[in-house]
Amino acid sequence: MLFRSARLPDGLDVSADAYAEAIAVVRRICGDDGEVALAQVRDATGSSRKVVQALLERMDADGITRRTGDVRILRRGA
Repeated sequence: MLFRSARLPDGLDVSADAYAEAIAVVRRICGDDGEVALAQVRDATGSSRKVVQALLERMDADGITRRTGDVRILRRGA
């Protein structure tokens, strides 16, 4: 069995499926509000602040989101 994972900052790993779910959550919230805060993702996923911070940093690096102050917005085409 092949296990796929997404490497996150701070030495954290999550499954590729969990990363894809987190992206879907961010897209949904951004679709509703135009932006997303860390606390919104934390509450929507039930994850810890540390894990959500790492997920959002990975999304920034992957070009999915862009940090603007305390919130993230979707990048064009993401």
